[in-house]
Amino acid sequence: MSVPTKLIIFTLISLLFQINAIADTEYEIEVDPSTYALNGYSLHVRIVPNNLPNLRLGVGIYSLEFPDVFTNMNAKNKDQGWNVDLDQGVGFFAEYYFNSTREGWLVGAQIAQQRFNITNEDSGSEQEEFTNLLAMPYVGHRWPLGEHFYAQGWFGVGYTENISGETQLGNRNYDIDPVVLFGAVHIGYAF
Repeated sequence: MSVPTKLIIFTLISLLFQINAIADTEYEIEVDPSTYALNGYSLHVRIVPNNLPNLRLGVGIYSLEFPDVFTNMNAKNKDQGWNVDLDQGVGFFAEYYFNSTREGWLVGAQIAQQRFNITNEDSGSEQEEFTNLLAMPYVGHRWPLGEHFYAQGWFGVGYTENISGETQLGNRNYDIDPVVLFGAVHIGYAF
């Protein structure tokens, strides 16, 4: 794990503990099952200050291997033989629910640092690594699945920019589209 990633994680966890010290807090954990199906992982920890029941803050880590459909969404990368692995993402999330039970509609935002590994079918075993910064507002909906479990779907449109590393492999350049469309369904547990 790189020094900037460690610094981000430390800062976000410190912020969560400071908020916890100010108010009684509820905790929730979530995973995105699709990341596991795409040879990755996810784990998100969320807190809800009792004096602000419509607000939810959290930190998450995630990874996944991009299926071709993701890579081919960018016309400059379409059918160019790219293999893209989001090796590690670390993000901070803030969400506002339109009711204090945290069921139904919500709006949110995330800021994340994401490290990618890329290879290309034409470049043999060569690979490159780059890191980007992502800022994404999103809308979502939360459904209860019993007393403690829930499902939360969301969709966002974000902005991303390369902050370090190379996106060129041999004579090919992996194009990073600055506009990112993404959605997910998380399964969570509220303590």
